[in-house]
Amino acid sequence: MQRRYVGGEVKQCIKDGTKQETANCDVIGMHCLTGNDAWQGVMYTHNWADSGHNNAYFGVRSRDMVPEPPSENLLGVVKTTNRKLCFRLCMRVLGCSSFAVGDLNAGNVTCMLLDRELPSTVPKQGWTYYAMKS
Repeated sequence: MQRRYVGGEVKQCIKDGTKQETANCDVIGMHCLTGNDAWQGVMYTHNWADSGHNNAYFGVRSRDMVPEPPSENLLGVVKTTNRKLCFRLCMRVLGCSSFAVGDLNAGNVTCMLLDRELPSTVPKQGWTYYAMKS
C-alpha cells in the first residue's frame, strides 16, 4: 500500500498493484456462491452459466441409489462444505435439474449435478438423489 502525502498529511491510499487473492473455491462454500468474484470464478472453472434463480424446490427421488449419468447429462462433480450448498448450487447453475449428494466426509460432501432427471440405477451407500419439482 502506498500513501500519498500532501503538506505532510496522508491524503490518499493507493493500491500497490499486486493482485488480490481470490477466494479458494476448490471446495465450494457459501462464500463461493455469494461473493461475485468467487462465483464468477466457480462458473468459469466449471464452464457453467448462472441460472438467475433465487429459489427452487427439490424432492427426494432415491436414497442409497444414484444415476449413472452419460457424460452429456453430467454438469459436474464438485465438493461442497455441506448438503445445503449442493441444493443452492444446483439452483444457481443454468440447466441443473437434479443432483446427487453424498454423506459428509472429511468436512465436505460430493455433489453431482445433472441437466435432467435420470433413473437411479447405481447403489451408493449414504447418497441421496434429488430432482427439481416443476
